[in-house]
Amino acid sequence: MKRGATVVLSLAGIALFAYVVVRAGPERIWETLRRISFPEFLVLILLRILFWGLRSLNWKAVLERCGGTSGLPHLLGARMAGHAMGYITPTSRIGGDAFKALMVEKIPQRKVIASVVIDKTIELLVTAVLIPVGLALLVISAPLPPAQTATFLGMTALIIGLVAWLIHQQRHGFFMRLLNLLNRFRLGRAFRRRHESKIAETDALMSSFYIHHRDRFALVFFGYMVFIALWTAEIYLTLHFLGCSAITMEKSFLLIILGSVAFILPGIPGSVGIYEMTYLSLFALLGMGPSHAVGLILVRRALDLLMAGWGMAVILARGRYAWRRLFPSKRAAGLTPDSPVKES
Repeated sequence: MKRGATVVLSLAGIALFAYVVVRAGPERIWETLRRISFPEFLVLILLRILFWGLRSLNWKAVLERCGGTSGLPHLLGARMAGHAMGYITPTSRIGGDAFKALMVEKIPQRKVIASVVIDKTIELLVTAVLIPVGLALLVISAPLPPAQTATFLGMTALIIGLVAWLIHQQRHGFFMRLLNLLNRFRLGRAFRRRHESKIAETDALMSSFYIHHRDRFALVFFGYMVFIALWTAEIYLTLHFLGCSAITMEKSFLLIILGSVAFILPGIPGSVGIYEMTYLSLFALLGMGPSHAVGLILVRRALDLLMAGWGMAVILARGRYAWRRLFPSKRAAGLTPDSPVKES
């Protein structure tokens, strides 16, 4: 049922996107896209690399407190591999975050998994904190009907509550509690017998981070605030290059914060359709033209595909290592999923 609803939303988004393209006129959209020069597109590529580099730096800061040490270029490659997997498969960011953990070499998997979960939770926390700010700006700049305002407030409270619950669970044994729940329904018992000690160690790492490394938590939180500012600047510059005179930093921030739902829904590769529907709706709400909305969508899709290509190259280079972690061979000279693998 849930998957069917997601597919329907995606198809509706694609239909809406096609309608807007026809309504705005392909010629007008092409003229809008032609406004971006090659040097300006290179600037956007550079911003996108900084975008991913900052997220990798935040992840590195968490990983260090979980007992793992890895170079920033290596973690950036793992992040790009996760982006590629989430972009081209129906798993969205959830699957991408899981896959990037497999692409980190020579660090015990329990430490990597703990860092991935904590890093994602802090990123969600920053988004949850900024959604009320975005909602306040939206109400001031474009007053909403009471029903829509109540819907936004309800979603905000739900997200904040979810993140607070996640942090509480991670402080008190998230994965073991999840296994306990599954075991009540007679699920995951064999998995628990094989991996219970490592799962308990992962939970201990996560709990220790929140209890003993609050300074690092604050640093990563601030890092994701900077990340949102960088993302806002990218949106602003893209629309400025496209010739959108109505764009402001405030509207760019609203597009980021209120459009976040398009990037977390699983079930659709690259959030196709949902992504388009979200941005087209927000552009209409903010009083900006549809041709610039389509132009922004196409430019960002192009940048995402370039980054996904980078990630696929990393997957090809490290695929053997990820495969060994997923399916460790008993004949591999004593190697285990947490054992370092020598690369030639």
